[in-house]
Amino acid sequence: MLVSKILSARLIAALLNVAPPVVGSYALGRESYGVVASVLAIATIVSGPLSQYLSQNLLRVLCTSQQVGRPVAAAILFCTGCVALIELGHLGKLISTSDALQISTLIVAQMLLRICEVKLISDEKIVSSIVVFYAAPPVFCSIFYVIAAFLGGGHAMAAAAQSIGFCVSALMAIHTAKGVGSLLAQGLCSTAYSAAREFTASLPLMISGGATAAAEFLPVVLLRGLNAFAVIPIFEIARKIASVPTTLANPLLNQINPSMIRAYEANNQLEIHSLMRRMVRFLAHTAIFYSCGVALTFFASFYEPRLKEIIDLLVPLSIGSVVAMWCVPYQSLLIAASGDRWFAISSGVGVVLLLLLTYMFSVLGPGLAVSCAFGLSVAASGLIVRYRALKEI
Repeated sequence: MLVSKILSARLIAALLNVAPPVVGSYALGRESYGVVASVLAIATIVSGPLSQYLSQNLLRVLCTSQQVGRPVAAAILFCTGCVALIELGHLGKLISTSDALQISTLIVAQMLLRICEVKLISDEKIVSSIVVFYAAPPVFCSIFYVIAAFLGGGHAMAAAAQSIGFCVSALMAIHTAKGVGSLLAQGLCSTAYSAAREFTASLPLMISGGATAAAEFLPVVLLRGLNAFAVIPIFEIARKIASVPTTLANPLLNQINPSMIRAYEANNQLEIHSLMRRMVRFLAHTAIFYSCGVALTFFASFYEPRLKEIIDLLVPLSIGSVVAMWCVPYQSLLIAASGDRWFAISSGVGVVLLLLLTYMFSVLGPGLAVSCAFGLSVAASGLIVRYRALKEI
């Protein structure tokens, strides 16, 4: 498939991802949206180990025509365990009924969405994978936010709208990704013992996934902890704009990953270098255009006051995003080399830096403190991945 089509689909999906904070804060109010967005961030952190595991291990299994029963069974086991722990937290009055129901629903929906995305990527249906995983959830959530506003709004209606949006997206994904039903059936038919063994063998990868998700979504949870719910929509808008470089790089990464895995397995150094050069050339042009866009937005903020709130958070976030984009080609090589523990190390360092720098920058206010800390921590994580991947060439 043409790279231009993949990038166009991913860019459109990225633009659609700005819709939930814009539509949600307008229809339901900044604070109501901030509350449900922070719950989604918590659910995404909890399911982070599973997401990373499916993105890498399940993809490797599907690309090498191995049995998929065990990895899918491990995913189901992990998901079931998370829901059980959340229910225990609810019974122990540590988690409210609304939050427990939301988090459980979102974890299950995200598992199904990720399985469908990986299946579509392995079938080389990259555009379809972008639609079901990146575009559908924000679109459906935004639609249900508007419906919730017509029905009276409030935190409860906002929570229901978000949960329903993800459930509808998951159902659409299952319908789109042919063969996912068979994968789930194989997983359910596998024994709990084999699933537990797979889970144990994949602990480094899952730890990496948890650290990666924490590094990405912890800022929103920190804003929740600081009671800065009204800042969350602005932060999300700025972060989604800042993620444009990596957003454009990720579909190319997904397209190249199967080829990189096969080339690494065959020890084909020429093919590995060719794939890396192809990505680097594209990313260089992307970085230039993106930097120009941020600069224009910065100057426009002097004439449009409403942009000032966003640009203040966007500049530090963009620094981390550009560095992370520069390191994306090395992620592909590290995935092929099964360097799972290095993803965990880089993300772990990112989380520690995020917490420390947020504290150090606290005098700047919640939004700017979290943005500066997040931008620098993302840059540090990317550089660690790049450093380790270079040793595989």
